[in-house]
Amino acid sequence: MTTTPLAKRYATALVELAQAENCLADVRSAAVALGEALTTELQNTLANARMDKAQLTTILTTATKGAPALMQNFIGTVVENGRTAELSTMLATIPAVADDAEGIITAQVTSATKLTKDEQKNVETALKKLRPDAKQIKLETTTDSSLLGGMVVTMASTRLDASVRGQLNQFKQTLTA
Repeated sequence: MTTTPLAKRYATALVELAQAENCLADVRSAAVALGEALTTELQNTLANARMDKAQLTTILTTATKGAPALMQNFIGTVVENGRTAELSTMLATIPAVADDAEGIITAQVTSATKLTKDEQKNVETALKKLRPDAKQIKLETTTDSSLLGGMVVTMASTRLDASVRGQLNQFKQTLTA
């Protein structure tokens, strides 16, 4: 996910308010749902500088019907501040900021073959030892047969390459050094 400093500031402010009002799970769900509902056409409409705030408010009020009041207020603030062009980025940033606030770390695991449930549990256990401060480790798994075997794990700015391809590349660098 690509974010911007502005999107992160808005997402952080919303998450902090949601924590204070004890409605973080509802706000996270509403952000995900609204983010999925924002079609390319709607995003282009929101980015249109010629749209007035009343029109934007009408569009987004309809889109957020049933969302928590805090989320509706957030959307109103985004419109009022003229930041609707950044809304989709803000919405995409909210779940990651919420996870961070709750001590949940997401690890991207790419393996040569699909991991079984037991293998996933073993990876979670190993990562928990690396990050004992994490309350929970969430795995996002993908497969890449070019790894030949093993896996590559990325958590925040840490990358662990335990793949056969990675070991062969290291061996190649050692031989050519």
